[in-house]
Amino acid sequence: KMKILATVIIALAFVACKNTKQAANDKIQSIEVADGWEASESEGGHYVLHYQNIEDISNPRLKKEFYILDAKGEKVFESSTYGGYVKWLDATKVEYFSPPGVMNPNDNKDDLIMIYDIEKKMSYSKSELSK
Repeated sequence: KMKILATVIIALAFVACKNTKQAANDKIQSIEVADGWEASESEGGHYVLHYQNIEDISNPRLKKEFYILDAKGEKVFESSTYGGYVKWLDATKVEYFSPPGVMNPNDNKDDLIMIYDIEKKMSYSKSELSK
């Protein structure tokens, strides 16, 4: 009897885990995005990052806009990069980089990579984060 009970418990745990993962995938897939845009959910799913996913080899410094929505669908931050990128750093921070045309010899890349902290509502350079 214990063997059967243990088998049932394991089977239920497996099904529950699979259903939770499927529900998370369905939620991400249900995010509506316009053509040329993509969306990425934060860890925990409290925010969604929308960003332009366009490439133009003839214009490597093409402006790419991005914004973050909260669970209510309200915009909490928006910005853009020129030839750079944007990505989640953790559940409440986004890293974005816009390479300069000419880099100042006194700067390193971490001085130019920006972090936006949703909870603090502020941006700072990646080099400031490591201090």
